[in-house]
Amino acid sequence: MHGGRAAACLLLLLAVGAAGDETCGAGECGADEAALLARKADVHKHGQGANATGTICGDATDVPGPMAKGCSWMKTPPGDDCAQATKGACMCRDYNLYRNGCPICEANPCTKRYCFDIVDLPGNSCQWMYNSGDDCQQQTQSAIDCRNANQAHCPRPCR
Repeated sequence: MHGGRAAACLLLLLAVGAAGDETCGAGECGADEAALLARKADVHKHGQGANATGTICGDATDVPGPMAKGCSWMKTPPGDDCAQATKGACMCRDYNLYRNGCPICEANPCTKRYCFDIVDLPGNSCQWMYNSGDDCQQQTQSAIDCRNANQAHCPRPCR
């Protein structure tokens, strides 16, 4: 019964495209139209990351450097299923959050946090934050100093 009306509304929404933030005034839209407008607002709010099959980031780039990882899987459906906790998946999520502001999994399975563009301290190499990741367990002064010096380079800093 509402299928044709909802399809017409969807076509109208797609045709209007970037015309602005459409809303339904009191009584102007039915439930189908309101749901479509809410979905469109969600997609615009979250960019390309709003996808039922996974988290997608069209701007994802590969992790550079000696621990380079390919992240092209984040760009197209099904995207990030938020289930993989491999070093590559975790580095891609953190790098693309850091560099490109990509959405990451709400329930991120990664226990280590990767940092980029590392700043080393005199007599204290902090490269482990990139090479191995930070599990936030070490409370040595060296680890604390590295975390403090690299806070701006860690998209998910230890708390």
